[in-house]
Amino acid sequence: MLIKLLGIVAIGFLGLKGVTLCMKQFDWVVNLSTNTTTMSEVKSISKIIYIDFIIATGSLPENPSGGWRAYIRNNMQSDLPNRDTSVDIWQTPYRVREKGTGFVVSSAGPDKKFGTSDDIEAGYSY
Repeated sequence: MLIKLLGIVAIGFLGLKGVTLCMKQFDWVVNLSTNTTTMSEVKSISKIIYIDFIIATGSLPENPSGGWRAYIRNNMQSDLPNRDTSVDIWQTPYRVREKGTGFVVSSAGPDKKFGTSDDIEAGYSY
């Protein structure tokens, strides 16, 4: 009887370990997908800015008419209805700034804080 009970407990414990492992793998896939989508958006925004400002005028404006949020919202398309393209998936506004000899568009990443290791950036030199 005791051996059967230990067997049931062991199976239950291993089952919980399996569920925990599956949840960790699921979270990893969701995070990878979210980060990949955000990187794609950051690259697209950078490309639009490069074409509209760097190629057209030779410089990055400090603040375009209406601000960067309005510029991004008006120039970035989304397949999702009611998607505000001026914010990342974590609802933090994208940031556009000069960096070195060019500019970058940044997402603050999952922690919603700029300047940390999970930031997602893309940009161009000019």
